[in-house]
Amino acid sequence: MDRAFSDEVASDQWRRDAQTWVAEQIDEAQVLAVEQVRIRPWSTQLRIETDAGRYWFKALPPGAAYEAGLHAVLAELAPDDVTRPRVVDAQRGWILAADLGPTWRETRPATTADWQTLMVGVAGLQQRLALHEEAILATGLPDCRPARTVDLYDRFVTLFAELDADHPCHVDEGLRAALVEARPAVVEASVRLVGSALPVTLQHGDLHTDNVFASAAGLRLFDFGDAQWAHALEVLAVPRGVIDDDPAVEWEPVLASYAGAWDLTPDELAGDLSAAWLTQSVHRCLTWWRALSSATAQEWRQWGEAPLHHLTRVSARD
Repeated sequence: MDRAFSDEVASDQWRRDAQTWVAEQIDEAQVLAVEQVRIRPWSTQLRIETDAGRYWFKALPPGAAYEAGLHAVLAELAPDDVTRPRVVDAQRGWILAADLGPTWRETRPATTADWQTLMVGVAGLQQRLALHEEAILATGLPDCRPARTVDLYDRFVTLFAELDADHPCHVDEGLRAALVEARPAVVEASVRLVGSALPVTLQHGDLHTDNVFASAAGLRLFDFGDAQWAHALEVLAVPRGVIDDDPAVEWEPVLASYAGAWDLTPDELAGDLSAAWLTQSVHRCLTWWRALSSATAQEWRQWGEAPLHHLTRVSARD
């Protein structure tokens, strides 16, 4: 792709190509209307209305194209836990799925009990997927296991220090010194998680109730664009942030339910959890860096501080 992803997918030619592909995949239905509902540097979505119902098409830039193949693999490995796309083109990073109705968050506000149910299910999914490392990593999913975290941290500190001063991720000498000073904590956290009783497995990366469908058949996860192969506990970072902002939900029972799914208590997880908060900061920096890899200059101005924000979280942890 010679130009920014958002410029490419806004072109008439790209839209014609995408709509032709969609029509070929659902040739039993007549396409009635197509609307491009969102363009971001990390994805775009088309809503397709047909005489047989609604479909959704998602396209990813090269830096995130792995999501298409990953979603297909996860649907095979965990059909009771993950939505099943109609079809994917892993090479192009294209996903076509039938509309499944409102997400869980669109249905009703999540309660503490809802979050407990979700996190117990996620723990079970992680336990099963930990056995399929080779197949999952073969999709191109970012490998963020703890043994790789320190090297990733060092590379980002060096890279950001070498960026032009006007780049939103530029690290000046003072900030670089602070990041170097924080490095031993990253090393300590990584070493602890390498020896953890919990495995490296799929980390959804953006786990909240708007990325879950709930039905009588159970819960189904989707949207794996932020996923990584990382320590299991890193999956708790986003739920913790969402729950902390929701006065109607209590975090402690949710954590206890998740820990119990591993036959552990929150106290037994405490040390590993503190380490995972820190390593997740480094890995979240990678998520954002990859998400912006095909961004325009304007998109860098809008979102470009995110990678550095997450990297610098390593020195803000208690």
